[in-house]
Amino acid sequence: MNTFVILVIFAIPVGICYIPAYKAVFSNDKYLKYFKLFEKEDEHWHKKWKRRTIAFILGAIASLLLGIITAYTIVIS
Repeated sequence: MNTFVILVIFAIPVGICYIPAYKAVFSNDKYLKYFKLFEKEDEHWHKKWKRRTIAFILGAIASLLLGIITAYTIVIS
């Protein structure tokens, strides 16, 4: 595959996902409304979502490592 095809393969999904995200969050400063709602929540809510975020990150790292290990074992065998 040449470079142009690879660029198109990655650019189309990014473009398709970026437009709705931009309209949903960044148009008319909607992100400021979300930020104000986030600030109003109590400490318990923040701790709960902090734990969920950490669990998500650790799960993503574990998934990445297991994928690499699986790919490595398939190539070797």
